[in-house]
This record gives sequence, structure tokens and C-alpha cells, in this order.
Amino acid sequence: MYERVCIREQLARPQAPRREPLRYLFVVTYGRSGSTLLNGVLNSIPGYLIRGENRLVISELHQWHRAIDRQMELFGEKKRSGPRSSWYGLHSYPREIALDRMRALVLDTLLRPGPRARVVGFKEIRWPANDLDLLVEFLTELFPDSKFLFNTRNAADVAKSEWWRDAPDALEIIAARENAWAAVQQSLGERAFAICYDDYARDVDGLRPLFAWLDEDFDRERLSNVLATRHGQ
Repeated sequence: MYERVCIREQLARPQAPRREPLRYLFVVTYGRSGSTLLNGVLNSIPGYLIRGENRLVISELHQWHRAIDRQMELFGEKKRSGPRSSWYGLHSYPREIALDRMRALVLDTLLRPGPRARVVGFKEIRWPANDLDLLVEFLTELFPDSKFLFNTRNAADVAKSEWWRDAPDALEIIAARENAWAAVQQSLGERAFAICYDDYARDVDGLRPLFAWLDEDFDRERLSNVLATRHGQ
């Protein structure tokens, strides 16, 4: 009860004005890829607030948005008719207002950036196998200044983990996901970056290309301390 009251009070307080607009970073990965360690790396950067997994609840907003867009396209001028129409009122759906409200909902309840935050987002392991391009397109519309970090790991090591033990075709699943991601990465261009856990887990210098893409200072001592700290449950 105390936690809920505190959250309500926090959300009710007027937010401090920001000097610069927020930027957004979303980590696309799968289970046992070392993504919690990567999140620790990202959150060690001053001004970064990258939340953990949330079972991709934002996909529910995408389904809402996509369903209305579909109906708008399907019924054309029919949606402009009067009260006797099955689709009465749909033509005046305020699309931009809806996006503004969704953006505010995600920021105020899921991401909850403080006044010092300048880059916010989350990491998730439950990205859809199909239509990932549509979800990413929605996210870029919802958060225009967003980037996507695709994190992988040696598939054979991933498949051995307890998390994947009930998936006899784990290697095929992982390969299919990485192949689907490659097409999305290409469509995003410079807004996407691919990194492999095996390149940085034991060698802090393996993070240098990531920091160059993020345009952030590479603090070797700070990052070495992060990599030396156990992450995850």
C-alpha cells in the first residue's frame, strides 16, 4: 500500500521542466543473451535510464493503434456517414492525440524518467517472431528520436541454458529470430546497432563500437567495474 501511495504521489507532482528533449533506446534480445549485464552497462552512463523487461506491454498499445488504422483504411468514406452507420464517428478518430496520450502513458507509468534522464527505454526478450517490423515502426512513430540495440549471444551457449531446456528446437528458434532482426536492422539504418555478448563479456574494449554509436564517452574503469559485477537473478 505504501509503495502504491508513493507512486501516485510521485505521478501527481508537477514534473520538473527539461532542458532537452528525451531520446529513446530499446534493447531487442532473447532469454539468456546477457541482456541484464548489457542493461547494467547502459544504465552506468550518466543520464541513461533503461528499464528492464515488462513482457512487452507496449505491444497492446500497438494492437489498439493498428486495429483502428485498419478500419480507417478498410471502410474509407463509409466511416464519414451519420449516426445510422455501423462505423459512426470513426472518421474523426484523433490519431495524433492518441499517439500523444500513449506516449504520455508509457513515459509516466512504464519509464518514469527523472529530471536528470536524457535517454530512456527498456530491454525486452519477448519481441514477436512475426511483424516485428510493424511494432518497431509503431515505436519510431511513438518515440521519434529512438534507437534500437540488438543483442545476441553464441546460440549454442544460449540453447544450453535452463531457460531454453523445454525448447528442443532452440537453435532454430534463435536463428529465425536473428534472421528476422537483420531485416529490421537494415530498414532502421543508423538507428540500429548489433552487438554480441561474446564480444564484450570478457573484454571491456568490445564495448567501444557501441559507445561510438551511442556517441557517449567510453569510461574504461567504470565499465570494467560493471562487467565485474554479477547481474541477473
